[in-house]
Amino acid sequence: RFRALSAPFAYSRPGPGDGDGAQWWTAHCMVPIPTHRAQVRVPEDFFDKLFAALPDVRPHVTRAEMYSAPGSVVSTTAGTGWIAYVLLGTRTSRAHALAMYRQIAETSKKVLDAHSHDSGYES
Repeated sequence: RFRALSAPFAYSRPGPGDGDGAQWWTAHCMVPIPTHRAQVRVPEDFFDKLFAALPDVRPHVTRAEMYSAPGSVVSTTAGTGWIAYVLLGTRTSRAHALAMYRQIAETSKKVLDAHSHDSGYES
């Protein structure tokens, strides 16, 4: 039994997304404070806006939590450098997990920029 459990995942099929090997690939996506602004207001409905812009990513989210209070103004010079995090899980491939990570990083920056501009926090 020990030998069976300690064997690494092996690919018997041609590609890693074909169902063999690792059962899940995960990504822990940290949402940073955009560094091109001095201050950013965190939207009350940050995750709603983020997932509305990324409907293909939403089914792969296993957890999403805020570090900064919604509605608060955060700065790149004070406090934590992270606004939130999103945990992703996929059975497709590691490349799929990393592509979703990239999408979340890019889209969260756009959501924060749009909200900060609408709130009058331009810098």
